[in-house]
Amino acid sequence: MQTIRSVATLSKFLQARRYISSIYGSVPDAVPSTMLDGRLVFNERKHAYKYSGYPCVSITSYISSLFPRFDANAIIEAYYDRWQQDPNSKYYGLDPEAIKALWSSSGAKAIRLGTLLHGFIEAFFRGKSFDKAGLVGDDVVQQFLKFHDRFGPFSKVTPERKLVHPSLLMAGTVDLIANGSSPNSVTIYDWKRSSKILSSDAQFFGKYCLAPGLEHLPDTSFTKYTLQLNLYK
Repeated sequence: MQTIRSVATLSKFLQARRYISSIYGSVPDAVPSTMLDGRLVFNERKHAYKYSGYPCVSITSYISSLFPRFDANAIIEAYYDRWQQDPNSKYYGLDPEAIKALWSSSGAKAIRLGTLLHGFIEAFFRGKSFDKAGLVGDDVVQQFLKFHDRFGPFSKVTPERKLVHPSLLMAGTVDLIANGSSPNSVTIYDWKRSSKILSSDAQFFGKYCLAPGLEHLPDTSFTKYTLQLNLYK
């Protein structure tokens, strides 16, 4: 077995995009613990996967590696003057260090609230109670419930399903797998909590994907989430 080390293996993985469907067919009422040999282990604290003792590349980390690293100093240097000339900018009147502190605190808050939201949705589908104290005053719970009322009920759901591609040692967690509308099909859901515009034409500051053959894809959250779901598929 060999861990993915370069973007060159992405094309191979994309050719196997029907991998999950070939395993599941239609989603069973309860996924057996022996699925995929039952050898995938997830360390929640480190957010790390191992399959049969071999470290795996997480899908989210791999997707991130296909794009330029976020460089706070470079972004601020490029756009600081523009922000300070625009009273409507949320960075107006802030010095560079204050802007970086804002980004850091916003990121930490987003992670915490995102974890709470995922916990609530998992409990919802498992029919368990969940302490929503951390989500009081947050409209995302109502947004989810409206989504469920509109598109549900979902048939034979499997929330927070961990998956692995044994030969590529790539692993991830699908937020929800449910039976699709057509026979022998599944629908994959991934819950995103984001202040960014999730659109194919969102602003991307002239940066693109670094993977060979995918250089035309803009560096946006929409692009990354789309690739993530396709790798799950």
